[in-house]
Amino acid sequence: MGKTLKILVCGKKSIGKTALLEQLVYNNFNTKQKYFPTIEDIYVACWEKDKGVKEKIRLYDTKGMENSRDNETISQMRHLFPLIDGIVLVFSSNDPDSIQCIEKLKSEIEKLNRERRTREPFHFVLIDYTALTSSTEQSKDNVRADVQNKFKAQCYEISSLDKRDLLCKPFIDLAQLITQITESRTYQDRVDIYQQLYNIDKEIDFGKIFTKVKGKSLTKYPIVLIPGYGGNQLHARLNKTSAPHYFCQLKTSDFFELWLNLQEITPYVIDCFIDNIRLEWTERTKTSTNREGVDIRVNDFGGTTTVEYLDDSKYSVTIYFGAIVDALVKKLNYTRGLNVRGAPYDWRKSPNELTEYYKNLTMLVEETYEMNNKTRVMLVAHSMGNPVTLYWLNNFVTQAWKNKYIQNFVSLSAPWGGASKTMRLMASGDNIDIIVVKPLSVRAYQRSAPSTAFLMPSNKFWSDDEILVSTPSKNYTVNNYEEFFSDIGYQLGYEMRKITEKLIYYLEPPQVESHFLYGVGLKTPESFTYLKQKDFPDSQPAVTYGDGDGTVNLKSLLGYQRWMGQTKFGIYFQEVPGAEHVATLKHPTVIEYIIQLLYN
Repeated sequence: MGKTLKILVCGKKSIGKTALLEQLVYNNFNTKQKYFPTIEDIYVACWEKDKGVKEKIRLYDTKGMENSRDNETISQMRHLFPLIDGIVLVFSSNDPDSIQCIEKLKSEIEKLNRERRTREPFHFVLIDYTALTSSTEQSKDNVRADVQNKFKAQCYEISSLDKRDLLCKPFIDLAQLITQITESRTYQDRVDIYQQLYNIDKEIDFGKIFTKVKGKSLTKYPIVLIPGYGGNQLHARLNKTSAPHYFCQLKTSDFFELWLNLQEITPYVIDCFIDNIRLEWTERTKTSTNREGVDIRVNDFGGTTTVEYLDDSKYSVTIYFGAIVDALVKKLNYTRGLNVRGAPYDWRKSPNELTEYYKNLTMLVEETYEMNNKTRVMLVAHSMGNPVTLYWLNNFVTQAWKNKYIQNFVSLSAPWGGASKTMRLMASGDNIDIIVVKPLSVRAYQRSAPSTAFLMPSNKFWSDDEILVSTPSKNYTVNNYEEFFSDIGYQLGYEMRKITEKLIYYLEPPQVESHFLYGVGLKTPESFTYLKQKDFPDSQPAVTYGDGDGTVNLKSLLGYQRWMGQTKFGIYFQEVPGAEHVATLKHPTVIEYIIQLLYN
């Protein structure tokens, strides 16, 4: 099995959506069964993609609309629109208002397609469903034909009396259409979609930028992008024997997108995601491993597709390095995979676990140097990618190598001394500002990642008397992490912290020309207070805020200042007021700064 397709089933209230799905999935249809209005439910079915190859379909049964003016119900299901692959609109040719309801739904879908700004719209089919009459009746043929013509979509006439093969056909046809389009998409197709997602000219005044560099020569230094925590896609293949829910996949024949698949970040379904992405600790080697039956890999090393957008569905909220790449390609004629390249990695792991990645990163820089007429490489790193890069520069390559291959190091939003936010993450979980996600549901994964322990506040930046977490019975600082982990019932966390805290502890300079850009002036979590002892650690605490970029505290962002006077290489910095931690990557000041570096 490969990727599970997600299909939304919607229409008017009492039109028969649930009855159709019950019959489709369980071969169950009972006219005497009491009707309970659906709020939201999930069904799972399999379809035969090729001979002997089965794929899963996850079917989302939604609350029915009261009538065509029922905007509230549509609003309640809108959170599902960005997450699904296709839509089934159910109506009855005997009920004119049900047709008006799906027309209303269609207009919402078209609106979302415009918001997505991709050339690939949602695909949908229509089902004219009748519960107790034969689908061979012809009395409503004209109505059905009008609906099909108006929607420009395939319309299927289905009855509860039909055989199961007929019930399956619209769903299988829709699945085949979606799969054919997805599998036929080439690398260049994906690049074309990326270019449509972000209109760089509307965001940045390039005329002003190029006026500033007028008369200066452009040197197209090749650029290698090094992402931060959660900053590139991860793909997984499964061969498991158990899962949290019956609808979670156990086995897949191929790799599928695990992070960031927005389709998986929904209630209940997220439990499947957490079960796949969380790590296990091996005491003998003091390193983390994937769970048994889960194989996770990083795709497109050296390309940019997995670092431009985090969700392969191209939903624009997941833009990452996309704006920087777009500016380089459109305005400076850079080429993806040639002189702008990505270096994605398994960011769940801490730097000491990335030995193989560092070998590949070294070879990538050397290869990029050779591919571009022996032109030195500019490193651009974001967030955790900065300490990951620093660890590599100080432990895996020589100074002679750096002098030969590295032009400069551009550091964006770097947590040089960690971030207070990780304390809440370890204690109570963090829903990363996704409202429908419960923090406790993701805590198990967040705790299991050694990179979380690596990013905890360092005692080189926080003093012993600065309270990070407070409860009625005890305060926790950088000086009593062992007690903190014991009290939250996760002693393994202290083991990971001991192993990772010294990796860049002394903050040795990178010994290359370096540029530091970071946001300031935003409310950034500084400490956490549990007002009642019973709330610790399973409830969310009150937050005290300080300065920073919304994620990383200012004192940590300023870690580079410790290198001033300690290195012969230039150290340059630029504060960007109001630039949020991830939004820094598409901030006009940051893109302008990078362009100016290329103009010597």
